[in-house]
Amino acid sequence: MRIDVGALGGYSTFGHVAECPEISPPACAAEEIPPHRHEQTLTHIRPSVGFSLGVGKGWEIAASLPFDLKLATAEYTTLDGNPYVPPYGEIHHRDENLFGPGDGRLAARRTARGGPGWTWTAEAGSSLPFGKTEEDPFVLGDAGLTHQHFQAGTGTFVPLLAGGIWGQAGRFGGGVRLDARLPLYANGKGYLQGPQLILGTGPTWTIEKTTLSVPVDAALELRDRWAGVTAHDSGRVAILAGLGAMVVPTPHLGIATSLRTTVWQRPFEVAHEDEVHQLLIAMARLVITPPRKAPPASDEQAEADR
Repeated sequence: MRIDVGALGGYSTFGHVAECPEISPPACAAEEIPPHRHEQTLTHIRPSVGFSLGVGKGWEIAASLPFDLKLATAEYTTLDGNPYVPPYGEIHHRDENLFGPGDGRLAARRTARGGPGWTWTAEAGSSLPFGKTEEDPFVLGDAGLTHQHFQAGTGTFVPLLAGGIWGQAGRFGGGVRLDARLPLYANGKGYLQGPQLILGTGPTWTIEKTTLSVPVDAALELRDRWAGVTAHDSGRVAILAGLGAMVVPTPHLGIATSLRTTVWQRPFEVAHEDEVHQLLIAMARLVITPPRKAPPASDEQAEADR
């Protein structure tokens, strides 16, 4: 058995020009609203706990559950940067703190050696829809009603696939890993998350009980949909890079940390400014493998030991 306790944290910024009639058709019909800016920040902290149980011949069953803490701020300004109070209020964005469980994960994993110094793994499973879902924010926004863009979960069982291969030669190593989320159907509120693919690679260097790494990830996030209509602020291609370290002070304990940032990204809707800039992503994990208890000795073995 292995216990995995960790936390993922990130800091992102958003910003776009807001104009009539998209910002609030009822408010725009009532009075003239000049173009202005929505400026937002999001601090996202995701602690999680996971368990995996070996079932023999390289197979294990793994489950995990995260919790989401989102600290959001919002500021409205004129185009020249002065404070602005929109007549439609804070229906789009607001200062708020959100907390609750996210979608869980249940998967089967197979790990094996492919030759001297090589290890491969394959994984298949599903997300578990524990996270809170929201009503269609675009329909509510068109009606001039308060809405929420941040989703804690998808509201569906999403197939998850992953695989990778790692090599080690002396102190140096490296590998490649592919993770895929493949949503198949919309939830009861009409939301369908876009498929996501992440290809990760990078070299490693081991010094005694510490392994240093330079992870590089290429991410493809396809467009989300609401009631079959693509969400205009979704979808991107991005490259993230950073530094990581894994310390194994004992055979039963591993401590991992990493820092990453987005070095390049391109949204699918290039003309739209409302894109996420992930400035910092931090991770910390504690992996505990309790010692296995030896099976009780048979009467014959106990007599022989005496």
